[in-house]
Amino acid sequence: MANEKNIQIVQQIYSDFGKQNVEGVLNSLTDDISWNDAGYPGIPYSKKRNGKKEVMSFFMELGSTVSFTDFTPQEFYADNDAVIVKGFFEGKALGTGKSFASDWMHIWKFQGDKIYNFQAFFDTDKIIAAIH
Repeated sequence: MANEKNIQIVQQIYSDFGKQNVEGVLNSLTDDISWNDAGYPGIPYSKKRNGKKEVMSFFMELGSTVSFTDFTPQEFYADNDAVIVKGFFEGKALGTGKSFASDWMHIWKFQGDKIYNFQAFFDTDKIIAAIH
């Protein structure tokens, strides 16, 4: 039952993200969230962040760097306090207009009904090629 509830929470996060409802995303996180988006130095938004304020800056930097034309979670797996999601995205870099596309993987870890840890994996080379 907890696995299904956790998947529903993560699905709501993706729905909120798609509607640009950052507040909705933040409401699903613990105050001391650890957020790690691939951590590649050539991608402005991609680094480790701690706390909701820093996660908000992630969304601001992401929105000023890229625009997604497709962001689709495809498969959801849950076990104990974790939800793993495989997906696909494509879009354009705002500064160059170059396109990118990549499969991705997200790991969401729960503490009760809130997420305390997020980790993203994607093809950083494709994003770098588009933004530079």
